[in-house]
Amino acid sequence: MAEKKFNLREKFRESENNSQQDNSYSNDDRPARNDREDENDSYDKYRSSNRSSKRDDEDQPYQSRESRRNEDESESYGKYRREYQESKKKSFEEDINEDPNKVPTEITRPEPIVVLFGPRTCGKTVALLRLAFYLKNTLNFDVEPDYEFRKGDSKYLEACDKFNDFIELPNAPTATGAINFLLLRVSDRYGRALAQLVEAPGEHYFNPDKPTAQYLPYFSKIVSLPNPKIYVFFLELDWLRPKDRANYADKIRNFLGRIRKSDGIILVCNKADKFPKYIYNSKPDLKLFEKDTRYQYAKIFDNLGSPSGGLSGLFGSAKYQYDLIAFSAGDFAYAYDGDSVFTHGPDLYPEMLWKTITRYLKGR
Repeated sequence: MAEKKFNLREKFRESENNSQQDNSYSNDDRPARNDREDENDSYDKYRSSNRSSKRDDEDQPYQSRESRRNEDESESYGKYRREYQESKKKSFEEDINEDPNKVPTEITRPEPIVVLFGPRTCGKTVALLRLAFYLKNTLNFDVEPDYEFRKGDSKYLEACDKFNDFIELPNAPTATGAINFLLLRVSDRYGRALAQLVEAPGEHYFNPDKPTAQYLPYFSKIVSLPNPKIYVFFLELDWLRPKDRANYADKIRNFLGRIRKSDGIILVCNKADKFPKYIYNSKPDLKLFEKDTRYQYAKIFDNLGSPSGGLSGLFGSAKYQYDLIAFSAGDFAYAYDGDSVFTHGPDLYPEMLWKTITRYLKGR
């Protein structure tokens, strides 16, 4: 006990030495006190305050302590915030030349529109690059930017020129800000136009700090176009906090009311490689991914029926049908010089995504 008290006293002395003390007195007639007496009084206050704070914490009800823990940032949320703040250093206004509300966006071609829907850091831009690489190098398709989409923005033209370079880069595509607002045209090996892919900044779809923010006019304009549409909603298991996942699910659920029943809905469980327990024989177990997705993003399924091809469609269900797939763009690692290196994952994932899109392009 004496040793423990000595250690606590030494700890106090260190804190006293590191702080600035004002031992002057306003009353010169006050009896002088030696250093030992001052130290003992301060030490007693120090121990008393420690006991008091500990007792106050113990007296707090369990629910209060649980609430405080729930408010703490989880490891995944902290990681997201770091990524989010890092990405905001290069703001959207630096990526494009004009405000997206001021630069007109034009989609004049009749091909179906594939909308990649997801918040910042969800990985949809990297997924798009991986899909484009697969289409160009495996299927020998053409994937080219539409230079007319935002022709009033000079930096958009630069982004179009950089797109093919990004697809071939060996380093991890972390600086995707320059290509995060594109319209891509996909044609098969015979030159037949198949689809148009819309990639827009994630904060235009959902911002965790402003979960109820309205969609920008250009997006509402795309939604109202007569083209057939396929909406690809990017989800990530264990993303941020439960509250953020619930808000994002609510945003999607409310948006489903604007989708025609003839349009396609694809739920993508992105970054599947982070959940090896759901992968067997190098293939994702979609039933496990869907089970966890239904639990973490429950509100989305309020307006969704059975997966596409289920019995609900046979009985004229008022709910939307959908497809759910898993996706992984690849692996990230760090080289000795600090650069992040990106290695493409199996073609299984972009193949699964494109086949699902193709079924909707062909009218199922």
